[in-house]
Amino acid sequence: VYKRQLRKNMKSAQRSLSRSYAELGQLEKSLKEMKESMQKWTDSLNGLDDYWKQMTEQHTQLVKNYNEEIEMVKKAIEICEQNGIARPPAPAAASNPAPAQGGEAP
Repeated sequence: VYKRQLRKNMKSAQRSLSRSYAELGQLEKSLKEMKESMQKWTDSLNGLDDYWKQMTEQHTQLVKNYNEEIEMVKKAIEICEQNGIARPPAPAAASNPAPAQGGEAP
């Protein structure tokens, strides 16, 4: 009787272990999928970070170029004024109407 009960308990334990191993296999598979998904997100975020850095660098360079051009124009105006060359008048768009379509200006 004792041996029979022991075998029965052993078989039950073996089935339980088999189920546990199967569940562990599923859990491991799920964890691997989660890890891959997280890696994709990390790669995407790193890509966005690199893109942001690149855009920031380009913006900084554009601002620097713009400021350099402003300084060059200021120097050119200063040189012109020192040499007695007057600034051209500002364009007056309202006082010079454009020619009518298909014709010449009056």
